[in-house]
Amino acid sequence: MSTPLKLYYSPSREDNFTTATAAGERDALSAGYTFVRIEGYSYPSSHANVVPLKLYFSDARGDNFLTATQAGEQSAQAAGYRFVRIEGYVLPNQQPNTVALKTFWSPAREDNFATATATGEQDAVQVGYQFIRTEGYVSSTPTGVVIDLDSDLGANHYMATRGVLTGGGHIDATTRTRTLTWLGGFRGGVQILVNDANDIIIGATQIHTFGVDGTAIGRSDRTDYWSEDLDPQLAARTTGIHVLHFWSPSYQAPANIIGGVSDAVQRGLPAAQAIANIVRGGNSDGK
Repeated sequence: MSTPLKLYYSPSREDNFTTATAAGERDALSAGYTFVRIEGYSYPSSHANVVPLKLYFSDARGDNFLTATQAGEQSAQAAGYRFVRIEGYVLPNQQPNTVALKTFWSPAREDNFATATATGEQDAVQVGYQFIRTEGYVSSTPTGVVIDLDSDLGANHYMATRGVLTGGGHIDATTRTRTLTWLGGFRGGVQILVNDANDIIIGATQIHTFGVDGTAIGRSDRTDYWSEDLDPQLAARTTGIHVLHFWSPSYQAPANIIGGVSDAVQRGLPAAQAIANIVRGGNSDGK
């Protein structure tokens, strides 16, 4: 399994921000960053011999600093950066089908830039960044994408989906649907949007729906396994996912979600814009 390392950039801050978590994407988008490209693919913690890829942030510089080395951590702490979270995991030594995740630094912009692509390296050098170190090694291609989202849908209703999308396009997932409301149950839906290397939505799974009762009148907490196979041609182009959780009354949400996804695919919308459009139509939560 692997998770895409997505590069975002803020022109106002002149800051490059590479992230592999849903929290990182939300932070980037809320701060006005724009998606640039996928730099590579990080590994899950269960992968053998990996080390954590840690995010630090400088409030004074407005700089995100991604590092997986002791030297990087020491440099961040010495400059007053604070630890934010673990973004993923990388290999400390090169293995087949891996590429180096390199840190570049711009004194003029006070920006640390983590990149694993030739394009990123060329962009950095052209605008005066200096190579600092190799932080570790990441996969150059996806081996499977982790599915992991918890959502608070309001009114004490919750959904959580875990699973994996393999490189062949097979999805294995479990969705937990629960309510803490005494007499009020709800019906929730989950759907996964898939995007290509340019972060454009290119397709989606079916909508899977699950209902629960209030805590006083029936089953208020359930966990369901589900699976699905993407079309092989779609799977071959897929490099990342966005998970949607939403209220699913039979008369409203599914039609809105399906319509929003269809529009995103037909118009070739970037993931952030597509999800924003769908959220307005279906009360969803994206990853």
